[in-house]
Amino acid sequence: VMDELSNPYQLKLLNEVTRQLQLKSYSSLLLNLSSEYSPANALTLADQLQVDGLLFLGTTLTHELINLAQNIKHIPLVVMFRNSGTAGIPFVSTDGFQAGREIAELFVESGYRNIGYMAGPTSESTELRRFEGFKEGLLERGIAMSTVLKTGHYQRIEGMQSLMKYLESTPREQRMEAMFCENDILAIGAMDALLACHAVGKIAIVGFDDIELASSPAYELTTFRQPLEFLVGAAIDRLLDISGNERTSLLSPGALILRASHKRTAA
Repeated sequence: VMDELSNPYQLKLLNEVTRQLQLKSYSSLLLNLSSEYSPANALTLADQLQVDGLLFLGTTLTHELINLAQNIKHIPLVVMFRNSGTAGIPFVSTDGFQAGREIAELFVESGYRNIGYMAGPTSESTELRRFEGFKEGLLERGIAMSTVLKTGHYQRIEGMQSLMKYLESTPREQRMEAMFCENDILAIGAMDALLACHAVGKIAIVGFDDIELASSPAYELTTFRQPLEFLVGAAIDRLLDISGNERTSLLSPGALILRASHKRTAA
């Protein structure tokens, strides 16, 4: 079950999930959530088709979806990259809280004090924990987050427009020095905004996911890499475990990938 398929990381994730399932002789059914196709539609269809398990790979984990999944108790459900926040629904994820703290440490050690965050779409229960870890990591070093920018979708244009509005409305001397973006595609959009506003290098940018475009010479995006192959394998193992011994949640460490975007080149 997925959404936000315009986010390149979702396609990378889908490719890895289907690859690993096929190696285990399972076929995949993709249910794409949207404003026209709700969680109720998706889970009702999954129930009718008698699927063996549900792997939730979406960005918006609502209470509606959790409640529906609990009502269809004969279908195992595992959530990826988000804390389900519900007993009996295991999740498999990178430790976003610790990742946020590591990025906060990077910014502070780089000498930045006016620091912000770009958030993705809000939901009732996303539980990424990146924002919380980032905020705490800054506070531990005596710095309060100065700015939080919001976007409605994980799309490049959303990140670009959000930062452009900020740059247009904020005097140059008051602008943040560095910003952690909730994922790479928002970070790419933010860097495009800096280019469009003739402000390249004036705000340090860090993303999350390490999509292919992050390593492009056009961006050289510093980001946090998730152990995708390992996490997908762990999630599938939990789905296929009949005995119930693997119905536990898992938080895994990731890796901070240093490139160039976290370094300001212009004051």
